[in-house]
Amino acid sequence: MLNKKRFLITTSDEATWKLDCPIIFLAEWCCKYDRKQLWESLDYVIAEPYGLNVSQQDLDRDEILVLEKKLFPFFCELINQYHNTNYSIKFWKIVLGHWFRLTLTQLLFRTKVIKQCLQNHNISGCISYSYDRYKITPVFTEEIIDDRLFEPWRENILNTKILNLLDETNFPIEYIQFNNNDKCNQNLDRKNISDKNKTILSLIKLYKNLSKKFVKNTDALIINTYLPLLEEIKLELSLGQIPQLWKYKDKISSYSQIKNLKTDNDERDKLTKDFESESNNYFEKIVTKLLFQLLPKIYLEGLEELTKIVNNQPWPTSPKFIFTSNEFFDNDIFKLWSAFKTEEGTKYFIGQHGNNLGTRWDLIDCIEEVTSDKFLTWGWKQDKDKHLPSFIFKTADKRKKIYNKSGSLLLIENNISQSIYFDNYKHQEKYFINQLKFVKNLAKAPREKLIIRLYKDSNNTIKLSDEVSMWLQFDSKLKIDKFESDINNLILNARIIVHSYDSTSMLETLSQNIPTLAFWENSHDDVIKGGGLDHLRDSVKPNYQMLIDVGIIHLSSKSVADKVKVSSSASIKIFDKIGSVFFLLTILCK
Repeated sequence: MLNKKRFLITTSDEATWKLDCPIIFLAEWCCKYDRKQLWESLDYVIAEPYGLNVSQQDLDRDEILVLEKKLFPFFCELINQYHNTNYSIKFWKIVLGHWFRLTLTQLLFRTKVIKQCLQNHNISGCISYSYDRYKITPVFTEEIIDDRLFEPWRENILNTKILNLLDETNFPIEYIQFNNNDKCNQNLDRKNISDKNKTILSLIKLYKNLSKKFVKNTDALIINTYLPLLEEIKLELSLGQIPQLWKYKDKISSYSQIKNLKTDNDERDKLTKDFESESNNYFEKIVTKLLFQLLPKIYLEGLEELTKIVNNQPWPTSPKFIFTSNEFFDNDIFKLWSAFKTEEGTKYFIGQHGNNLGTRWDLIDCIEEVTSDKFLTWGWKQDKDKHLPSFIFKTADKRKKIYNKSGSLLLIENNISQSIYFDNYKHQEKYFINQLKFVKNLAKAPREKLIIRLYKDSNNTIKLSDEVSMWLQFDSKLKIDKFESDINNLILNARIIVHSYDSTSMLETLSQNIPTLAFWENSHDDVIKGGGLDHLRDSVKPNYQMLIDVGIIHLSSKSVADKVKVSSSASIKIFDKIGSVFFLLTILCK
């Protein structure tokens, strides 16, 4: 342990900082780029990053899966008792499975980051917002996705909860008043809807009101499949039903009776007491003490109200099947409705929704794979009873793109985001350095035509601003698209697309025979951005190697920059989407 005492800072919220003493930042995420002038002037250190080693990530993932297998059935039993119901484990896994695993993962990562810091450093104290037990209890699942999970005030309170449960915490915690109006939703990015979009939405609403009158009780529910709209319409027509635009839906957060739910503190306390573990495993004890504090209100205090909303949906009452590729995670209405229907025997089909499923070693037994009756993949098959190989839904039956042979060089970036799996800021630092190397190595002509397309999650406008500043500090003449332009227009006006990470968009441009290159560094510890082929399952490495061999994927920034100098229309067509609707129809009606 280092001897010098330092004050612990766990988030980027400067209201919880002390500036007049030696400090230690829990991780890189505490240090905003646009506040560098402040924190670089302090007597500070940053705690060692946690979990960069692949073997440690593997151990952590196994620990989460083992604990989930142990705790989830008992958790479901307690929820059934509370509601006086007898729903199956599958029912609750459809409804709560993603939240449960996400929460376990988040708690494991935070606990180990904090524990490692306390073991390695001499801490003098920290500051926390004052809170009651249910201060950060979400109302619905939508609240815990994207960067809302990482709002600094929420992080601060959750970190303090963990600190108070660790034996290593032997320093005072100072509590300050929490100003809810100043802190809540500080990262939300609200855009005005254009007149054109208002007109489109009005027409959609009109069509929805008319079309739902023709819904038959036995129609399949087809919603957010990732198919282009026309293909989704053709699929419904092929099934003999009037196409419905279910994906244009009201969000659960729009229901006032849901937004204003109050926590039943006494009942949650009782559930926590029943759930608490006598295990010697410190992490299991933390999970069992905090899980009911983090359970969305919609599934405890609000389940009866949610059930009423579900029963009022104009959806089929006895659907022949359910098919989605995107609604299973944060759409609380859809999840509960689907759980009810699967209990009645309705088949539940889910389509793949990103390139990493089936390829990454750490994405095994995903909740959507486990809960579905059939999982439609983008061509791969690892479980003959579960997986049905198909195609990339997003580009289904799209014609070969016409690209501009004298157009731009489009670099598609990944986002700077905080991980719930391991401390990925060091990876992000390496990632950004590699992007700089790529641009530095470009010849003059392609560099002048370069457009850098940044990636933006729903609420990460602050981080997006940081990334813009970093790029412009490197070269103020660079053309940067801050997720503002239509990506399809950028692609149509590009000569070559370069993907700087192993991405879904790489497969999309390849499948449309668009000139495509990709790169990520061949570094064994750089797992989140690729790390050569180390992030892949052994079964798919030969496929990636083929793309390396023909010069599409590169494992260094210099290699891909050199390829850009000589490339004209280097790409291959590797996915056949002919007759996609009828292929899907055959699969879903089996």
